[in-house]
Amino acid sequence: SRPGDRHGLRGGTVIVHGNAGDRAGDRMRRGLLLIEGDAGSHCAARMLAGTIGVLGQTGYGVGFGMRRGTLLLGHTPDALASLFNDCGTHQLLFLSLWLHTLQGLPTRFAALPHGRAVQRFVGDQSVGGKGELLVWSDGPTP
Repeated sequence: SRPGDRHGLRGGTVIVHGNAGDRAGDRMRRGLLLIEGDAGSHCAARMLAGTIGVLGQTGYGVGFGMRRGTLLLGHTPDALASLFNDCGTHQLLFLSLWLHTLQGLPTRFAALPHGRAVQRFVGDQSVGGKGELLVWSDGPTP
């Protein structure tokens, strides 16, 4: 989002075929952001809704102030805020369906295997967050 804007991305699909800088998906409202490389600090900060996928590493402050939405990570963040509750490891059917919808897009996400388990975290609890942070249990391997 631009300085002073109340919302960032409000729809559509953005595919980043490399690394993204700090605050990728800041105040994201709707839409899909796929980052095939690394994301800087505060990825998905103040996120209101939508979906972000990151195959690489993430910086600190991931999901800070996240209210809703889904953040799918290829690797566990080094410093996940204590404001996210660990909900255990799950095989989520919707994740297979979501990956299937990406088949026509020119992205490495389309090659991810279906039916893999993810570690699920819910937060940011400081803002009554209902967002989810999903981490591939054994790495993304596309």
